[in-house]
Amino acid sequence: MKTMNFETQAYALLVKNRSTIVPKVLFEAGAHDGTDGKWLAKKFKIDPDNTYLIEPHPELCRKLNEKYFEFHNINCALSNKRGKLKFRAYKNLECGRSSLLEVENPSPYWKPETKEDYIEYMVDALPMNVLMDSKGLKSIDLFKLDVEGHTYEVLDGFGDRLVDLKSIQLEAEYKPIWKDQKVWSDINEFLEKNNFKCLWTLDQAGIQIDSVWIQKRYIK
Repeated sequence: MKTMNFETQAYALLVKNRSTIVPKVLFEAGAHDGTDGKWLAKKFKIDPDNTYLIEPHPELCRKLNEKYFEFHNINCALSNKRGKLKFRAYKNLECGRSSLLEVENPSPYWKPETKEDYIEYMVDALPMNVLMDSKGLKSIDLFKLDVEGHTYEVLDGFGDRLVDLKSIQLEAEYKPIWKDQKVWSDINEFLEKNNFKCLWTLDQAGIQIDSVWIQKRYIK
């Protein structure tokens, strides 16, 4: 099997060795090229019909449909409200900075952007509780989340169905990079309050942090 990035490998190992979860349903939000979702699905032998790749970038989602036609590839954004939201989609499909939010304090490692670098689209936004109900899903076992500054809103969008989410691997920022974003401390407080435990973190140059969370009742 193809070698995967460190945070995805860590997520798989923790679910396998530190939890009682037997993964049957997988979501990847901000799927980009779908590599992580595909790897996790193969690793845990998850049925393609129970694998969901969420990507608001219309061109990236089109490519997901071509490459992973066996999965549910959904062209929408996730948030805590239903409606239409402005999405800044980078023309360079290799760039992972497409976001619902405007850049306010760019990372010093980023190349300065111009308006010519991206296209703005109005995209459909759904809360996770609405999406789960529409698909008839009782629970989600694996949830990989990389949505460029919108992590808190995606988690908040589970509403009372957050109890049906068993584990999460997410990326967050220590300080705001995007305008009006919630940061690591907000996300940490939210998840701890909702009975999740952080089992692993990886600092990314003091700017971002990757982490793995498992609902406490599934930890062994």
